[in-house]
Amino acid sequence: LGSKDTLLVANDTGSSEPIGQLLNALRRSSAALVTRSAAQPIRRLRAIKSTAELDLIRKAEQLTMLGFDAAVAATAPGRYEFELEAALKAAYRRNGADGPDGFPPIIAGGDNATTLHYETNDAKLPDNGMVLMDVGAGYHDYIADFTRTIPVNGKFSADQRTFYQVVLDAQLK
Repeated sequence: LGSKDTLLVANDTGSSEPIGQLLNALRRSSAALVTRSAAQPIRRLRAIKSTAELDLIRKAEQLTMLGFDAAVAATAPGRYEFELEAALKAAYRRNGADGPDGFPPIIAGGDNATTLHYETNDAKLPDNGMVLMDVGAGYHDYIADFTRTIPVNGKFSADQRTFYQVVLDAQLK
């Protein structure tokens, strides 16, 4: 970096992170170092997708739906959240997912669905309850994000159907 250069910083993390340590060392070594956030130019670049990028996103969506369908098929009273996660991830990989999930899958039965970013996925599913799934397959560094809640026993109770419809109506408005 020259004395008149500006360093664009995409992710100025805390000092405990490697990039944060590097930035802090650069700032200490040069009082004249000018840094500026690259967030705005990156947001502009990310907003416009090429046809090839859209195809990759569509593939990630397809993989996500295949995984979701496999998780739904694995859903039954007496099962555990991790069994649905295993079915989900197996379907991702079997159908071509080539990287890590876009984010850790949330497979949350019963009260676990009320915990923000629940990722433990180790509880037994409630027999007559609901399971929330927030999932997204990764494909060539693109991801999808899909969230649904389904009845564990395969059939909504009257109260569950009413609640589901209220949430769906609010979302559609």
